[in-house]
Amino acid sequence: MKARFLCKVKLQLMMFFILMAFVIPSVAFATEPEKRAGSPPYSGILSTIIAEKESGTPQKSSILRQGYTEAEYQAFLEYRLLKVGCKGEDVVRLKARMYELGYFKNKTNNDTYTETTAEYVNEFLRTNGYSSPNGTMTPEQQLLFYSKFAITKQTPKVYERYSYKDIARNANSYIGLLCKFTTRVVQQIDIPGSSDIELLLVMNGNTEQLLYGYVEGFKDWKWGGSLKETGVARLLVNDKIEIECELLGEYTFQSTDGKWYTVPLVSIDNMTLYD
Repeated sequence: MKARFLCKVKLQLMMFFILMAFVIPSVAFATEPEKRAGSPPYSGILSTIIAEKESGTPQKSSILRQGYTEAEYQAFLEYRLLKVGCKGEDVVRLKARMYELGYFKNKTNNDTYTETTAEYVNEFLRTNGYSSPNGTMTPEQQLLFYSKFAITKQTPKVYERYSYKDIARNANSYIGLLCKFTTRVVQQIDIPGSSDIELLLVMNGNTEQLLYGYVEGFKDWKWGGSLKETGVARLLVNDKIEIECELLGEYTFQSTDGKWYTVPLVSIDNMTLYD
C-alpha cells in the first residue's frame, strides 16, 4: 500500500513539473512589456515607417505609392524635427529651399532656426494645407517640403478694369491679362457631367459687346452674403455680376439665330452676384 502511494505521489510530481515547463514561459511571454513604435509616439507616414523598421520588414510603399522617389524616401529617414534653436546644415538647406519656393526674399547661409524662420515655416505649411502649424518642421513635413509637391508662395492676383473695346479689338494680344468687368448674363451653358459652366455675358447693356466666360467648378462654389446658405446653381438671364477673370484670347461661336461672333474669352476666377 505504501509503495503504491509513493508511486502515485511521484507520478503527480512529474506531471506538475511537466506542466510548469509549459506554463512559466507562457506567463513570462504574456507579461513582457509591449513594444511601441517610437517615443514619443508618431503619427501618419512616420509611424508606419518606424513600425515597419521595428518589425524587421521595412516597406517603402507607404511613401512611394504617394509619388515620392526612392531618394526622397532615403532622405526622409535622416530628417529630424526642426524647431527654434536648432542649428546645422539641415537648417541652411531649409532656408535655401524657402528662398527657392519664394517664401524668403533673400538668400542666407545662417544655420540657426530662429523665430523668424518659424514664421516663414508656418506660412509654408498653411499654404500647403496644414491648418494649425506650430513653427516646427517635422520629418513628414520636410518630405513634402523638398518634393515636387510643395506649393510655392502665392502672390495675390491684381485685377484691373480695362476698356472692353481696347481688349476686343485684339484679344489674342492680351492673353494672360487680369481683368475686372461688370456684366449681365445672357445665357448659362451647363457642361454635361461637370460642375463647370460657360457663360455668355453682355457689357454695358450693349448686345454687340459680348464676353464668353468659362467658370471652373461653379456648382461647387461657396457663396457669401444672402447666398451663403442656399448657394447658386444657376444664373438667370439679366443677372448683374461683377467678374474677376483672366483673358484667354479670342473665341468664335455661332448663336441660335445663326450669326457668328468673335469675342474675348475669359476664365472667371471670382464673381459677385448683385442680388
